[in-house]
Amino acid sequence: AELVALAKQVTNPEQGTPPPPEINTPVLGALFANLPEHYDSEEIRVAKTVALDSAIRDTKKADWRENRFKQREVRNVIRSLLESDEDADKMFEIVRAQDEY
Repeated sequence: AELVALAKQVTNPEQGTPPPPEINTPVLGALFANLPEHYDSEEIRVAKTVALDSAIRDTKKADWRENRFKQREVRNVIRSLLESDEDADKMFEIVRAQDEY
């Protein structure tokens, strides 16, 4: 039954639990959905998502994807907000894939 429910969510994601109203852009949705599971409170997840988005936007520079020093600045700001280097590295890859940044 769980497998069937998950399959339905994959094929029709809008039928899943809607994100909170503060998560109102695709990039915020990607950050929110990929936060580590130990951020279990929705309130904490929303606050962490908004803080990450704001910090990334304040830190990133033009053409940051092509410059490893600029990438390091973005990765470091993510690390400062997440609890582990592994979580930060995973989130960095998600951030790097977002066109909005």
